[in-house]
Amino acid sequence: KWTSYSIASSPLERGILEFVYTVKYTGGFTQHMAEHAAVGSTLHFKGPLGNFNLDENGQSKVFVATGAGIAPIMSMIRTLLKSGFRKNVRLFFGFRTGAQFLYKRELESFLKFPNFRLLTTITRSDPSWKGEKGYVQSLLEKSSFNPNNEEVYLCGNPEMVTAVKKFFSQRGFQKDHIKMEQW
Repeated sequence: KWTSYSIASSPLERGILEFVYTVKYTGGFTQHMAEHAAVGSTLHFKGPLGNFNLDENGQSKVFVATGAGIAPIMSMIRTLLKSGFRKNVRLFFGFRTGAQFLYKRELESFLKFPNFRLLTTITRSDPSWKGEKGYVQSLLEKSSFNPNNEEVYLCGNPEMVTAVKKFFSQRGFQKDHIKMEQW
């Protein structure tokens, strides 16, 4: 049986395939990986498949991700920043607790790029978290966007993707400027 996952590594990183997934103990692939995969295990791949691709058209990019939905977004951000993209790149990233801040160190290292901005929030109680609390949509409400100069990429749980697509549509973004992947 085949299972689909988004690639987190950049195509600029030759010879590397990186994936992000949440282990669910429901008898499927992620449980199998947690219980049986080890360094040196052989995996078989097909693809890449799908159509959630980065459009390098020169427009500023707005990325919105929740949880493991960061995977394809990381690939895109890595590609843009490492290839010298000069327009603005903003990431709005939501996760449950600070311990689930995937790619924290790498994302914070991207702050050295003057065109990169990182906005994060958590949805669960976490006394050690000093940042924003609430759904990623609350971060969007506090920001401004330009439908003429920005392109939006969404990936995460279906409820977030649906709500955020509506958010950007209501702010004048055309369908072809909102790209998404739901899982």
